[in-house]
Amino acid sequence: DVASADPDAGFARLVLKAEEAYECFPPAKLRCPGRNGSGLGCAPGYQGSLCMGCSEGHFSSGRSCVECSGEGLPSWLIKMGLALLLFFLFLIATFIIAHTVYSWHPGQHAQEWLNYIQTCIFPPGVLGSLQQKLLKGQLPVLLQMCQLWSVLAALAHGEDSRAASWQFPELPYVQRFQFTLGSFRELLYLQCYLGGFQVRFVLALITPVVPLLLLLCCVILELFRRGAGVHAGLKILTVFFIGGASTCMALRSCQRFDAGGEKLEDFAFLRQLPDLPCDADWPEHHWVFAVFWPCAVCYGILIPCFLFYLYTWQHIVLRYNRMPMEIKGNKGENQLAVGFQDINLDRRLVATSVAYVALTQHGAVCVQLRGGQGIITLLDHPSQTIELDVDSSNMRFKNESEKLQHHAITEMLLEHCILSEVGKTDRLLEGAKETLLKYATCRDLWMEVVLKLVAVAVVQVVSAAQVASSADENDFLISLGKVMAINLGMASTVWMVRPYAHPQVNDLQCFCFLCLTASALGFRLHMAWLSRCALLAPLLLAAGQAALQPDSPESLARRLWEDLVIDGVPQGSAKTSVLSRRHSLDVSLSLERE
Repeated sequence: DVASADPDAGFARLVLKAEEAYECFPPAKLRCPGRNGSGLGCAPGYQGSLCMGCSEGHFSSGRSCVECSGEGLPSWLIKMGLALLLFFLFLIATFIIAHTVYSWHPGQHAQEWLNYIQTCIFPPGVLGSLQQKLLKGQLPVLLQMCQLWSVLAALAHGEDSRAASWQFPELPYVQRFQFTLGSFRELLYLQCYLGGFQVRFVLALITPVVPLLLLLCCVILELFRRGAGVHAGLKILTVFFIGGASTCMALRSCQRFDAGGEKLEDFAFLRQLPDLPCDADWPEHHWVFAVFWPCAVCYGILIPCFLFYLYTWQHIVLRYNRMPMEIKGNKGENQLAVGFQDINLDRRLVATSVAYVALTQHGAVCVQLRGGQGIITLLDHPSQTIELDVDSSNMRFKNESEKLQHHAITEMLLEHCILSEVGKTDRLLEGAKETLLKYATCRDLWMEVVLKLVAVAVVQVVSAAQVASSADENDFLISLGKVMAINLGMASTVWMVRPYAHPQVNDLQCFCFLCLTASALGFRLHMAWLSRCALLAPLLLAAGQAALQPDSPESLARRLWEDLVIDGVPQGSAKTSVLSRRHSLDVSLSLERE
């Protein structure tokens, strides 16, 4: 009898004694063993549509249901441990607020330990300092790479589960870098002692909300300490944005097809909460909608709009400071005097000279400011002098790219100087100073807006592909094409625009988007080696950059500028070293006025 026969391995019934079975999702044969299963074909511990839910006495771990051990810790001890954990989290939050708002310092031991760790990891001197600064710029790029890689991994499970039966054992560990509460569902066996469904439901709801609550705390922090809330909020977005956006989209992601592409009709379920059907009107659905829509608006609209507002605000505040010209005239007169502001003229001439020295990397250089021009004398070759005007149009460069690089370094130095001055009076720019300084100019902050929109777009495309029918190959090809187009477009944009202050970070960001393109292709074509190599390659590139070429003309120019210009006023001299894989050279610059 077909209705009473056991389903084949990897298949399950949706109702008891049904004549039709549907294909289960990976690990299909583990959750749907066929023989020795339940009447639906589910293994012990599994229940619901396609055996996607976990029954009582079992907790969800990854994509499997694990039996709760009766020999574990007693429930009262688990609850006491949870209370102590919350208490310690409250103490940590109190210490952070006291340190941030009231500048409370518990002692020098933490700083001493931090310095000790830095000396153990990085070499002393200029080389160690360069590697630390470079690593600070590389870490957000690598974190974004790992987070998007784990999002793209869902493309491997949207197709025929028999062809996608291979798994990535490293995937659960990479997913931890999304820093979501869902990663800690197994903590203290809470699903076993507080109810599996209740714990999974509550965590699914609060996971996308937590980053937004942290941002709300940053707003409160900003009221007590000028710029601190903005600074902390931008850090939170760097770490938690992708994880929060992906869990928000997963909250309303509805699985309407089985692994073989057959439509589930009334048995469609929420992928994040497989115990809940998609179209039922249960009380839990009202909670899901109440959390999903506000979070979707925040991640998809409000946060990008805030970053766009920051971009617009810096443009409005800094636009007049970027102009070295000033117009003088008396009221009622028809004549106006147009000329260069003295201090801005000196800064631009010094920035032009520093950029030239950083590009050519001569040992000792003397710069004379005279009559609106700068005269560079190479002390190693006293007979060679170069006259610079404000726009450096009379400088001799080997090629056009070198001329463009010189102009970019000059503008970067001037922008950083202007930002340091204006940031003292503007709380928004003061809080965003660290974020702005990682870009070549403040105008390049648009990249921050684009990166957030790209993350939302990738999450949305992958979420739609994950629940699509695997029988429709066109849907998968369109989703793969969208992901590849987004990543290739971003790689091309970064390669052409070069928005970051560190050229190594520009190369790394461009390479990461190319690797994400290869990862998407590897996941869809079930080429595990390609996806793994694409994850490992950026890490190797970042390590190679830090070990072989931590310095650059841009970094050298910033070091000279920081020593030469103090409080916006050019000083007498500056000295530093330039490091490359072949040699180390001392560079000194002296400034004279006539």
